[in-house]
Amino acid sequence: MNKPSTKMTDWLKELLFTSPVLSVLLVMLLTVAGLFGYQNMIKEALPDLKIPMASIATHWHGASQTVMEKEVTEKIEQELRDLDHLKKHYSASLHSNSVVMVEFNADAPLQESMNQLQERVNKADAEIPEGPKKPVVTQASIRGMPIASYVLYGETNNELLNRTATRLQKRLLRIAGITKVEMYGNRKSYIRVQVLPERLRAYGISPAKIVALINAHKQDVPLGVYEGREQPLNLKAESALYSVEQLADLPIERNTAGRIVRLRDVARVEKAPYRAATETYYSVDGSNYTQGVALSILKGDGKDTIKLVEQATRAIEQAMQESSWPAGLKYELVSSDAEIIEQELEKTLSSGWQSVLVVFVVLFFLLTWREATVAALSIPITFLGSIVVLWLLGYTLNVMVIVGMVLALGLLVDDFILMMEGMHDSLHIKRLSFSESAVRTIKLFAVPSLAGTLTTILIFVPLGNMGGLDGKFIRAIPVTAAVCLVVSYLVSIFISVPLSKFLLIRRPAPQTAFVDRVTLQAEARLSRWLQRSVTGRKRDAAKWLGIGALVVALGAGIASFLPVTLYPVSDGRNMGITVELPADYKLEESREVAMRVAKVLQEKPYLSSTLLVVGERDFVYEGSAEDRLSATTLPNNIGFSVIYKPLKGRDRLAIEYVPELRRELHEVLADVPGYRLLVTSETGGSSNEDALQINISGPDIEQLQAISQQLQQRLRQVEGLSDIRDNLGQGRTEATVIPKREMLDRYGLSEQDFNLQLGLYLGDTKITKLRNNQSEDDLDIRFEAYWPSKQGKLGGPERWDEWQSIRIRTPRGEWVPVEVLADLHLTQVPLTVSHKNGRRNVTVMSKSFTLPFNELYAAVNPILEEMKAQWPVGYEYRWAGEYELAGETYGNSKQAFLLAVLGGGAILVLQFRSFLQPAIILVTVVFGITGVFFGFNLMAYSLSFPAVIGMIALAGINVNDGIVLVDTMNRHYRSGKSLAEAAALGAADRFRPIVSTTLTTIFGLLPLAIADDSWRPLCAAIIFGELLSTVAAMVIVPALFRVLTRRVGEKPAKMEPSSQTTLPTIDQNSILAVRDQTYTMGRRL
Repeated sequence: MNKPSTKMTDWLKELLFTSPVLSVLLVMLLTVAGLFGYQNMIKEALPDLKIPMASIATHWHGASQTVMEKEVTEKIEQELRDLDHLKKHYSASLHSNSVVMVEFNADAPLQESMNQLQERVNKADAEIPEGPKKPVVTQASIRGMPIASYVLYGETNNELLNRTATRLQKRLLRIAGITKVEMYGNRKSYIRVQVLPERLRAYGISPAKIVALINAHKQDVPLGVYEGREQPLNLKAESALYSVEQLADLPIERNTAGRIVRLRDVARVEKAPYRAATETYYSVDGSNYTQGVALSILKGDGKDTIKLVEQATRAIEQAMQESSWPAGLKYELVSSDAEIIEQELEKTLSSGWQSVLVVFVVLFFLLTWREATVAALSIPITFLGSIVVLWLLGYTLNVMVIVGMVLALGLLVDDFILMMEGMHDSLHIKRLSFSESAVRTIKLFAVPSLAGTLTTILIFVPLGNMGGLDGKFIRAIPVTAAVCLVVSYLVSIFISVPLSKFLLIRRPAPQTAFVDRVTLQAEARLSRWLQRSVTGRKRDAAKWLGIGALVVALGAGIASFLPVTLYPVSDGRNMGITVELPADYKLEESREVAMRVAKVLQEKPYLSSTLLVVGERDFVYEGSAEDRLSATTLPNNIGFSVIYKPLKGRDRLAIEYVPELRRELHEVLADVPGYRLLVTSETGGSSNEDALQINISGPDIEQLQAISQQLQQRLRQVEGLSDIRDNLGQGRTEATVIPKREMLDRYGLSEQDFNLQLGLYLGDTKITKLRNNQSEDDLDIRFEAYWPSKQGKLGGPERWDEWQSIRIRTPRGEWVPVEVLADLHLTQVPLTVSHKNGRRNVTVMSKSFTLPFNELYAAVNPILEEMKAQWPVGYEYRWAGEYELAGETYGNSKQAFLLAVLGGGAILVLQFRSFLQPAIILVTVVFGITGVFFGFNLMAYSLSFPAVIGMIALAGINVNDGIVLVDTMNRHYRSGKSLAEAAALGAADRFRPIVSTTLTTIFGLLPLAIADDSWRPLCAAIIFGELLSTVAAMVIVPALFRVLTRRVGEKPAKMEPSSQTTLPTIDQNSILAVRDQTYTMGRRL
């Protein structure tokens, strides 16, 4: 009856564990699938975080900041107050524009949040008065920066250049994954209708009448279908305008003499380039600046940057081969994230492979060369299998994933060491056949190894579930580590053991290897020393516990003095420079200043390329969220988007050049009154928030401005702060026209008609479009008035006498001076009216790369408290930016750490059926964290978020070492050994596994710690913690076991040796005999 079942079991054992056929097939499958997954995974430097964020943009041409605030921004904000999953919202009301940024909780459902937001905005739109365009909701990305910037330049006329750039923009937008292509430096053509005020008065024609007449010709009118016998015909009336001549000949009215007055009689009608909002120049490797048109590409979430840049470049190359491409027009790729991503991945991958190689070498010292070869070859197979799983889970290949693999390297290698030592003992000590050895090894170690794997994964679970922006930012690390651990467990059983047949079975007659002899001697000496000096008497154990307590207390004291920051400063290749000049600077004046700054950058050998946009803030690498809300396109703005050369082409980190560069730029700008300089260099981390951000809220914008200016003055006295500014921008003069309603009524004018006529004189107004029968775009028809002071350029009058000359036509045909109908009131208003969560707000910001977070808070908060005492009632401040982010991040990480310890502790209580023995195990965690504090103080490192990640991972390593160590001591105690012997033998038995764990972990992380400043704190935390926790495991844990075990209720042991009793001799054979049992708990980290 049992024979078929036995045969089936034997067949499965042979297939899975003893025959290498299946394992060879698995290796081939994982290799091919891993390489395929690697080729198809999206590659990026850092995760493209899908944080539910959105911007709500509303345009109202000519509306002032205060009008935009009252009529648009506040109405939208009212609808956002009870939005589900809302974290915060902030807004900026600027001239002609309102921008509201909405940020949801990091784990909020993306599509549901966006749909609900759109519904609320639609509801708010119904309350907004006529005039503004419909609010546009756009999903935003935390890293919504261009992935590449191209510049078109060459010997060609302006119209041809802009036409080609427009065609290219449309071509690039057809590439799947490219969501937006911004153009800078281009000048669109338009149809100018520039009326002459004197002619209007001479003919008695109101400007409003001309606008209404042109607007009546905005489209052709369908007239139906002629269904004649010959053939049916679709009929339309050609009401739209198709040429400049048609527009110029447009009849306005017939005068008293019977002559037709046409549009050309009262206005200049011509095709012209629209006023230049921006000018673009670029320089590569210090070359002279060349003017052109810049095209900056933005991608959608989850798209491969490298592939998109390749497709975009290929599309431009193809366009150059077409006959429509102008002769002499060229292009230059001036910035590309693809290049930076490839370099970052190459650097991190190189560190990863170096780690594998180092671990491979360490294994040769811990095992024989045959066992080390099998264990080492299992590592790349594990990584290939992990890549397949991560690819199927939808993860991209980025630095976080690679760091997770390197972090897992020190953990997973013990699976293979465990299996190989099991095979070694079975083959050469137990003298079993290969089949018997394989089955015995699996039976002994499969379940304990699985328990160790699950325990380690449990430590990573809270880290993977951290909320907030940074929780999502680092989530790939614990997920990757967990995947690697699961795959390594499967590989160790189904691949490593069967494949070892090719090497282990051919080993000659067994003999004790050199490494075995060395470790056995070390274990014997450790056991004797422990019994003599640590566990022999409770008094000795208590003495060592006292020493340990002093070490922990000293570490806690050191921790209180460690500088704290969110992320360590690391090297980055992007830098943005924004110069804000006084508000009255025109584009030509800004260009002159920009070229002085550009010359300084041109001479810097460490810079690879510079893209200059006059009239625009830096758009490639912006500052904080507050900076992104500021007015971007203004004649007095200058933006430089700069790319550093790779690190190997420089003599220091990119950020270390900034202080000197900032000083030089201030010297160049010294003669420019009231300028503001912002230098933003990429330094790593999940966001680019300023180190210092203070939100000050209150009801009156003028009072907020005054408080902001006072605070900025005080902050300039704090050493270590730079780029001190606020988000209100430089003040502007706002003119408020106050109608005299009695006078309007006297002349029969409505306020609407008065405002319409006055607005047409003062600005340029889009009326409709001039249609184009060809493939080219239709051209805007814009209405404007001619003023001598503008010399033909767009805009209102620049002289007071021109303002006084404006006349408004009444329904009775009279022309009344505007001064009779209205008063003009001038006030100073900020460039931006800012709100935070619906309240008026000013944010004072500053950068700091020398002051750690805790020192920055200690220096600035007393200033704020002192100033607040003098503020009017209703004004208050709140720390934001990196402070807010750090509070959220460290709060989440503390929760993750506590959950990890409590979860692990609960499992330990159930496993050991004791509350005290888990406490013994957790002592290794305490000493591990203490080792981090000592190491960071020694190396002058700041305590940062990556370091906290390292400490959480370290806790997992320490707990697993402690589990097996205490369990081994319990085994010896239950077998009848005395407490002194059990504690000493347990530590001695686990000496080699724990030391091997420490060595593989340390040497595995060293290459990454040396190569990458970003992850040095994480690696250093594990390395320093492992060093001290290893010592604690060998000394403090035996001492604590000696003191506490009797209280656990264990079975009484044999009589303890007294101080005069001769200590038992622990020889190598005793340790070998016990080792087989101790390994059953697994050698998990």
